Amino acid sequence: MIQRNIAGIISALSMSIVSAHAQSAAENDIRGPQDLINIPVTPSLLEKWQPLLYTGGGLLLIALALWFYLRMKRQPEVAISPADRALSELNQILRQAEATTAEDYAARTSEIIRSYIRAQFSISAPNQTTEEFLSGAKNHAQFAGHHALLEDFLQTSDVVKFAASGLSLDAKKQLHACGDRFVRETKQSNSTGGKS
Repeated sequence: MIQRNIAGIISALSMSIVSAHAQSAAENDIRGPQDLINIPVTPSLLEKWQPLLYTGGGLLLIALALWFYLRMKRQPEVAISPADRALSELNQILRQAEATTAEDYAARTSEIIRSYIRAQFSISAPNQTTEEFLSGAKNHAQFAGHHALLEDFLQTSDVVKFAASGLSLDAKKQLHACGDRFVRETKQSNSTGGKS
């Protein structure tokens, strides 16, 4: 009989466990949707650097805009005339006359005058020998009255350059004065339409 009682108790317990389990499953089924579970996501590398990239891009755009603004605002360069350029270069080399050898001084002054003639009168003086240029210059109205001065200047420069003849400081100053005078006189005659 004890065995029967024990069997009855076990049977009753198992029924109550099964019914409790069935009841909790039914309650869970009726309760409705659950709250969302927040699963943490680590941000990507781009997301981490995104504020810095936006800031850098913005600063770059501001810098470019400022550069363009300043570039457009800059005053246009004033074109310097060939005569003014030649006079400036002649004065610059005169300031260096003591430190410059005679050959270099004569070559540089000759180059300045030839470049001036090329720019001012569109005559290809730098590509010709002195004799070729002087014979061609006789036919140009721009050099009327200045041919002797130009001839003296170019021949003096050639003697110093090619004969290795020395030039004292006074001789360098005279060569400078001759080139300066030629530029000033041809500048005036060219601006007055070839009239001296």
